[in-house]
Amino acid sequence: MPQPTNKKNQEIIKSILKAFDKEVIGAEKDLMSLVLLEVIPMLQTDADGLLIANEYNYTKLNNIDKTLNKFTTVFTDQTLKPLAFEMLGMTTLSLNYFKNMGFKEATLDKIAKNLDFLHQRIGIDNKGKVIVGSYIDRLGKMQAVKDNIAAYVNQSIAQKSGKTAFVKGFKELLVTSKQNNGAMTKYMKTYVHDTIYQLKRSNDDYMAVQLELNNAIYQGTVIDTTRDFCASRVGRVFTRDEIASWKLLNYPYFPPNYDPFIDMGGYNCRHWYDWISDEYAEELKE
Repeated sequence: MPQPTNKKNQEIIKSILKAFDKEVIGAEKDLMSLVLLEVIPMLQTDADGLLIANEYNYTKLNNIDKTLNKFTTVFTDQTLKPLAFEMLGMTTLSLNYFKNMGFKEATLDKIAKNLDFLHQRIGIDNKGKVIVGSYIDRLGKMQAVKDNIAAYVNQSIAQKSGKTAFVKGFKELLVTSKQNNGAMTKYMKTYVHDTIYQLKRSNDDYMAVQLELNNAIYQGTVIDTTRDFCASRVGRVFTRDEIASWKLLNYPYFPPNYDPFIDMGGYNCRHWYDWISDEYAEELKE
């Protein structure tokens, strides 16, 4: 049985995330423009141009969410929905991997149908609409970003900041620069990057179980920032039982309810498993 590699699929995922990150950075600038046009003008200043800590401004602070919701609705429709379809495409990448191993297409298609639940989990219904309360819906609401903005405005009012300093601080908070990631970029990288890699591993693992594949190569590169956990495993063959035993390990970069088949080296891990036949595993171990 031929033995493919997921390396090309990993490059596809990197390309998807690179394009997505670029869109997020562009959206940050749109958000900053919205702040300049609608949020800042709604706040009162004194004769010296300093923000006033009065009931009016604190009332307006409570209304900022409504303004931001206009932005997040558009962002979800224009950027997150296309991302959701890219995420659903992870199933096709997994299918192609196992097809290249020599498994029959009919067998793989039958297995893949059981992954239809991903539409619900990710949040796109059969008509292409976002499902309320789903991953994409929650992601699009960007509550953490809104909270950061509200906290910044609240602090600026309390400190009676001048408008120039206020705008400068807003830009530092919202817009990505060479020195700093903007609030949206930080948020999206936290909740999108790992999810896409985990989704691909989840698909691969599910199909490998159905195909009774019990060995995998821990794949990927080793660079200066690679964790010892990954560096000591890259390029080696492990059985399913050996991988399962890692759940007993405890590292600070492991997420809650760590699953070694899905999380591998923990937060921000970009390694992957190439599931292989028992025969090929024996060859590699000789």
